[in-house]
Amino acid sequence: MESYKIVYSAADPACESFIVQLLRNSNLIIALRDPQGYFLRVSKRLERIFAATGIQPLGKTVFEVLPPELAEQIHLHDQQVLASGRHSETEEQLITGGIRRTYLTSRIPLFDGDGKINALCTIATDITTRKRTEDALSNAALAVSGAKRSEVFEQLVKYLAVTLDTEFAFIARLHSGRPGSARIIAAYLRGGFFYDVEYALAGTPCEKVFGKHFEFIPRDLQRRFPADRMMREFDFESYAAYPLYGSDGSPLGLIGVAHDKALSDRQVTESMLRIYSVRAAAEIERQRSDRALRVSEANYREIFENSEDAIFIHDFATGAIVDVNPKACANYGYSREEMRQIDIGMLSSGEPPYTPEDALRLIECARRNETVRFEWHRRNKDGSLHWDDVVLKPAVLAGQQRILAFSRDVSEHKQALEALRASEEQYRSIFNASVDGVTLWSAEGQLVDVNTAFIRMYGYSKEELLALDPRLLIHPDHRQEFDRFIETVKADKPFHVVTINRRKNGTLFDVEVNGVPMEYQGQPHLLAFVRDISERKLRENALRASEEQYRAIFKASADGMVLYSSQGRIVDINPAFINLYGYSKQELLNMDPHQRFHPDAHPVLERFISRVRSGWYAEPANAGKDHIEETREITKDGRGLDMEAHLVAMDYQGTPHVLAIKRDITERKLREAAIRKSEDRLRATVEAALDCIISMDSQGRIIEFNPAAERCFGHPRAQVIGKPLAELLIPPAHREAHQRGLQRYWESGGGPFLGRRVEVNALRADGSEFPAELAIAVAQGADGDIFVIPAQAGLKREAR
Repeated sequence: MESYKIVYSAADPACESFIVQLLRNSNLIIALRDPQGYFLRVSKRLERIFAATGIQPLGKTVFEVLPPELAEQIHLHDQQVLASGRHSETEEQLITGGIRRTYLTSRIPLFDGDGKINALCTIATDITTRKRTEDALSNAALAVSGAKRSEVFEQLVKYLAVTLDTEFAFIARLHSGRPGSARIIAAYLRGGFFYDVEYALAGTPCEKVFGKHFEFIPRDLQRRFPADRMMREFDFESYAAYPLYGSDGSPLGLIGVAHDKALSDRQVTESMLRIYSVRAAAEIERQRSDRALRVSEANYREIFENSEDAIFIHDFATGAIVDVNPKACANYGYSREEMRQIDIGMLSSGEPPYTPEDALRLIECARRNETVRFEWHRRNKDGSLHWDDVVLKPAVLAGQQRILAFSRDVSEHKQALEALRASEEQYRSIFNASVDGVTLWSAEGQLVDVNTAFIRMYGYSKEELLALDPRLLIHPDHRQEFDRFIETVKADKPFHVVTINRRKNGTLFDVEVNGVPMEYQGQPHLLAFVRDISERKLRENALRASEEQYRAIFKASADGMVLYSSQGRIVDINPAFINLYGYSKQELLNMDPHQRFHPDAHPVLERFISRVRSGWYAEPANAGKDHIEETREITKDGRGLDMEAHLVAMDYQGTPHVLAIKRDITERKLREAAIRKSEDRLRATVEAALDCIISMDSQGRIIEFNPAAERCFGHPRAQVIGKPLAELLIPPAHREAHQRGLQRYWESGGGPFLGRRVEVNALRADGSEFPAELAIAVAQGADGDIFVIPAQAGLKREAR
């Protein structure tokens, strides 16, 4: 194992606090004892174990709280670790609640600052179930493989009684010729066997098991079944049995145990009976038909494949993997076929002592009829590394010698050891680096420790805070919360409150306090985390105000409004929306929206719903934008509506929604259609006119230039649209007068040439000038006034 030293000092508050927290919060069995063997600390789980026997271990040695034989064994292992100064692991057994349990115990020496051992930490993991499963599988295999066919049932009941530590174990099958009766095939009673005993099922606990389910009667057996003569004759107090089924699902019999004392562990008992029931059922079928061997193998496979431990079967001579169970495949990430092909080295981390050579050496030890237990650093198919506790033992399976490997993931156990090695410096850095204020309070309500964030939050120095009356940190109206806080500490319960505190400078601020009970230097304390939530409270108030404002606008709006959840479901509609369609609110909330939409608009609706559900409207590229859709919809009375929808992503009650603001644009659509028709007629007139028709906007830019104008001035229409009229069509000498005329119009709204025909000189594209007669008219356009200029070229001026 890796060599390391863990420094422990009970005088260091932080170190002591860390150890106390580990013992308090861990689900493992942990004890801290001094070099003389006296208990200093125990974990909550170990405390409960001792409490069940009425023992208080603190301040006592193992010889005072455990049976002498076990205490002597533990003391011997302790002395070996104290002498070597190195971590060790052993298996130990302890009777708790009348049940013998097996524990895998790690012993870790703890050192003071001078390098001397000042304490011994033991961490124990309960491996009883696994041990019993291992023994049951091994015993079941031995019972079958080592016995003659005529002795199989004898060995099964014998090993079952030994495994469950009961006085009586038996296998019974239904009597084929007498309905309601059963026959005991083999029974093991207090060291001896008996066979072929027939009994009626009525009035016995077996009646509840045959063809039904597992039955567990931990006590009062004779009182509950007074008619059961055999149980009364042998004076049994408890009973458990498991039904036996054939490969076709038909009931065959049962396998059970009885004892003159109470049975306590239902789960273990059921597990063991289930394991043995498979083999017993297979043997019954083997005796009943030639297919019994195949059935036996199938049932044994069920045991193998249902185990909670990873199980490997290795070739006895080479160590190659012959078979694995599903748990092994799940743990390691390989398929069963892959497992049979890979080299054992692929399951090793490759770092000594976890190399292929080390694995073969351990298998060699198992070949010498040894049970080998070790810790293994495994590598999974995905390359990840994990820790396993592995047991190797030889066994005979299907008449062949094999090596069985039982493997259990103990990575969590290793992590607990790593947590124990964490230093006080790491603990202190976490305490001080927290962005929340962290405080430690005594049961009397006095501050014991504070972190840097808490100091900054309140504006006091650490010394001032530790000497201060804590009530001065709380708003006077909320000081009753402090009394509740103290009561919570004394009751060893968690604490939570949202309240108002006061800084050193007198300013008030909102805080959220979460406290958890803990032990510090052997006394109850409370660790409290304090968070300044002033900004959060402001945001919450603003959100409430915003939602109230939204609700007022929502109800009063003249436009129809409908709110969709992120699942695309309508959650609210306003009165204007109801009036638009003529349905009631409940009808609109319950109806399929396709019913409101014209079939031509269904693709738009479905695209909208899809975008809502995918969060498209809330994506950064789309959020904050006004998305507009036009659709054709249908009212309750069948009228068609042209609708314009403005779609906006918003948060409502803290979750994403989409608001659709809908407006009836049916009349606007009709007007637009009429305007387009009028514009089409106007365009045809302008295009066909023999006179030049030129239009100019309020800025003097050309916005219309018909074909006659193209021919007259020599400019293509595409090249003049948007260009200044003065620069293209007016000779330079007259441009200033043109600008003055425009300016006069903007100032007075009139001009000398408006509504009159006048003669002017005009400019062609080739630079030549020519006389033209024109009239200027003003029309109202969408973007302001428009000047329409019909013109004729080539006119002669009259003599004046």
